[in-house]
Amino acid sequence: MKKHCLISMAGIALIPAILLSCQSFEPPAPKAPTPALVERISRAPWAEPRHYEDLPENERFRQIREDLAFDAWVAQKARAEGIELDPREREQISLWSSQVEYAAVRNALAARLEVTEQEIQDESQERGWTAPLPERWEVSHLFVDRSLAETESEREQLHQRALWLREQLTPENFRELARLWSDAPTSDEGGNLRAIQLKNVDPALAAQIRSTTPGTISGPHETASGWNLLYVRSHRPAAPRDFTPEQLREMTAQVIADAQARQARGSPESWQSLLSEVSAAEKSLMEQERTALENFLLARQYIYRQASQEAPAEEQLQAIYTERQEQFTYPPSRNAREILVSSEDWTLDRSEEGWRKRRAVRERAREIRQRILDGEDFAALAGRYSASRTASSGGELGWIQEPSHPQIDTALAALQPSQVSPPIATNKGYLLLQLLEVRPRAPRPFEETRAQCESVWRARQLKQVEEELRERFLKEAFPRDSMQ
Repeated sequence: MKKHCLISMAGIALIPAILLSCQSFEPPAPKAPTPALVERISRAPWAEPRHYEDLPENERFRQIREDLAFDAWVAQKARAEGIELDPREREQISLWSSQVEYAAVRNALAARLEVTEQEIQDESQERGWTAPLPERWEVSHLFVDRSLAETESEREQLHQRALWLREQLTPENFRELARLWSDAPTSDEGGNLRAIQLKNVDPALAAQIRSTTPGTISGPHETASGWNLLYVRSHRPAAPRDFTPEQLREMTAQVIADAQARQARGSPESWQSLLSEVSAAEKSLMEQERTALENFLLARQYIYRQASQEAPAEEQLQAIYTERQEQFTYPPSRNAREILVSSEDWTLDRSEEGWRKRRAVRERAREIRQRILDGEDFAALAGRYSASRTASSGGELGWIQEPSHPQIDTALAALQPSQVSPPIATNKGYLLLQLLEVRPRAPRPFEETRAQCESVWRARQLKQVEEELRERFLKEAFPRDSMQ
């Protein structure tokens, strides 16, 4: 039988050895839940921690019935001890009840609506229900710009660069090389054009993308201002939607009913009038589910109290520390230095002029990087060109421990000692990073992990309490034969 520990264990007070203290109180077995309630609970947001969707249908039905009856059984024990829901839990129930009530009214309205063909057509057109799913292309783009070249010799050098890049590019390194060499604004994101529809891009570029087999790189494709190199990561063709006429009718009714329900909610009289139209069966299910949620929350409180009699022993925490030592470590740290290349007219403006100014800064960053690769001293160049306050110390950043800044962590993780990153776009300019040394993961001392060890111990105690309670429940109040 699948057992579950259902609620987050964080923040629970000290939790102890298990004491099932209500031996003298044995409430009667609750009535088995109906199939309609079981189906309703399977979709309830508050029941999601139990992951019913992972179970086969027959096992799901059995498990929900068992859980509902178990919660009711434990909740009776909680009430006998005077345990009550706290204000936060009552607010949770109130909010959930309001949402379910609204859904019931909307569904009741939708069921009585007689929508017209014109209404179906209007809603389908507005919401795109009958339009085919558009095709999507996932594309990365590297552009070599020749528009600023003044001589034929400069233009030929750029052409040779495009040819050289094509030889170097692979799906694995496309992002890095695009960041370093692309002259398009998308270079800051590794050339990623994201998911695009070809009707929204330049026709020449669209034709180049269509001619590229998904999963491959093509180019250089000549354009009026340079050359495109393309990596088509994937392609999803256009596909029809499969809504039947009856489904479209139901969807239209739901949309219209939702608008009517929202309007009626502004008037207490109108809302009560609509509530009166909800069927008695639906109201009964709503009330049963509310009771199920109350039982669920009370049962959790009871289990917490049963598991909170003692603090964990020192040797128990030490055992958890030993067991999970691989998780209790300091993350890698890296010693690095930086050069921040910027300008007096630096801007984040998304206009063409803004990109022109950023591109000029990026070109200087790329030139500085090449000088470092050609043998010049990083620290000396940092002192001369860096706009960062670390310039006076040769760009020294010291030891950086993950997590710091996502861009910096990602860039340094891709480097080997002494390597220099491509220019990294920041809100102040372009950053060059050089990795100097790496410290691998190191174990953390026990005292630093005591709280985490206690959390693990508490979670296990709660699970053990629930399992022992469930074992008693199945034996005494809900034998398996009753679930057949």
